[in-house]
Amino acid sequence: MANSSGFSIQVTGRGKYLGPFITTGMQRWGEEVTMYDGTPVFQAARKGEAKLGESGWGDAGSRKLAKKIRAHDAKGESRDVTVKFETHGGKDVAIVTGNRQSRTVRLDDAKMARQGIDHGLEELFQVVDEVRGKKAARPRFVKTLMDAFS
Repeated sequence: MANSSGFSIQVTGRGKYLGPFITTGMQRWGEEVTMYDGTPVFQAARKGEAKLGESGWGDAGSRKLAKKIRAHDAKGESRDVTVKFETHGGKDVAIVTGNRQSRTVRLDDAKMARQGIDHGLEELFQVVDEVRGKKAARPRFVKTLMDAFS
């Protein structure tokens, strides 16, 4: 967890909306969220860094990093929410789990093309908020009458 008032998200899987989810999510939640990259490519890179540091071929910084990686992996910290991106039958979905709940959100290409990716991901952001037990934030793209005058 990022801080006492924050929350953590583990992002895993593969899909074209994984990267935009991370970047737009960081904009949406800001300092409140700590995101962890659990994708196979990133995890392989971490293991490679640790292996290099332990091999003796790396410098002192590599050995220090290897120890940190191994210590972190051994701790097995839990995350508040996990978002896994998958493709089923040619359709992209995100599976959101946490707080003893699991929800699936279909990521509609037509909706993304029509509204833009940031807007199209709004349903997924709301599900993450609901699963973590918080009232879903008002979509940041929706302006109220009061916003127009402020």
